[in-house]
Formats: sequence, structure tokens, C-alpha cells
Amino acid sequence: MTNQKQNLIKELGIDGLSEKYQDEILQKMKESVIKRIFADSIEKISENDAIKFIEKTSNPTIDEIGEFLATQIDDYDKIVQITAKSFKEELTNNSEKFLVPAK
Repeated sequence: MTNQKQNLIKELGIDGLSEKYQDEILQKMKESVIKRIFADSIEKISENDAIKFIEKTSNPTIDEIGEFLATQIDDYDKIVQITAKSFKEELTNNSEKFLVPAK
């Protein structure tokens, strides 16, 4: 497990959960961040490119969507960093509302 992942798990207060649940929570976070990025950056993508992507991948995964956005948006990495930081702050500031204590 990377230090960054360990730090995030600790910051979110989910370090007491099993690794399985930690991974599930982190995957849901990733999905939410990609969805936010997509919503925030859709106007930066040409309609033609979006149509081609949809035609090529009828049911894209979150990773495929992220890869597509990265090829279409010049400042994608910066958008990812800003969105992920904002999302992480929301979660850590409100973690007691989202998390159920482990039993």
C-alpha cells in the first residue's frame, strides 16, 4: 500500500475498517471524482470527440472515461488535482456523516 493511500485512509478515518472496505470506499471516491471532473469539463470536449468516444466504448469504465478526458483536456492533471483535493476535504470535514463505525 502506498504512503499516499495510507495517509488518505487515515485522514478519512477508515483505517479501522477491513482492507476490503477501505478499497471499496476508495474506489467509490475515485468514481465520484471522475464524475465530477467529467461534469466540470464537459464543455472543454468537442461534441464530435465525445460522440466518437461513446460509439467506440458503449459502456465505458471509470478508468476509460478518465483516460479519454486526459487525451481531450490540456490541463486535465490540474483539474484532477483540484477536484480530488476538494472532494477529499469535503469527505474529511464530513466523514462522520458518511462512515459507519466498524463492528
